[in-house]
Amino acid sequence: MRAPSLIAIVPVALLAAATPAQVPQQSAAQKRVEAKLLEQKRQECARKGQFAVATTIRNAVLYKCVSASDPAFKAQSTPKP
Repeated sequence: MRAPSLIAIVPVALLAAATPAQVPQQSAAQKRVEAKLLEQKRQECARKGQFAVATTIRNAVLYKCVSASDPAFKAQSTPKP
């Protein structure tokens, strides 16, 4: 069985130790890149019968494939008020 693939985006300028309170706003270009990567991951996961979940850790976005019963998927698919 193949290990799940992860895609991470880490802006080079932000590799310095930024705390969550210091995370700068994303540029329009960064948002487009992340949207494209998320769509690619969604398509890859759909081929496996799974769903893509995005997690942000210290300004890096990680994408992974999970099943519909995974708590991470349920948390992201539940509408927030």
